[in-house]
Amino acid sequence: MSHYKWCFAGKDWTEKYYVSIKDCITAAQAQIKELNLVYDSIVVLKCNPFKPSVNIHNMLEEIEDVAFAQCGESANGWKSHDPDKLNELNELKKEFDVILLKWMIKYGYLPNFCEVTDNWEEYKV
Repeated sequence: MSHYKWCFAGKDWTEKYYVSIKDCITAAQAQIKELNLVYDSIVVLKCNPFKPSVNIHNMLEEIEDVAFAQCGESANGWKSHDPDKLNELNELKKEFDVILLKWMIKYGYLPNFCEVTDNWEEYKV
């Protein structure tokens, strides 16, 4: 799902994401009124927020490497997962992604940058 960010020309993009261009314009108008600013337009950018996620395959391979490093030959041949069972890996990935998101929100690490999906456009306010 796409989101929008806005800014006054030459200023920083808002940290907040908006659902529509209309919401951006409404927020800009409110800020202009509240802070007695003098702007007649804003720039709106369509984007997708960056969503951190866990690479399950790499994580499980790392666990295998650590097992071998700690336990030596006795861990040789042990597999932490079956790469052909994608449903199991997808289930685990979803669970870890939820945990990661909750942790990032709790401690303030959630990124507020985005992937630009369209050119910016200027709108009158």
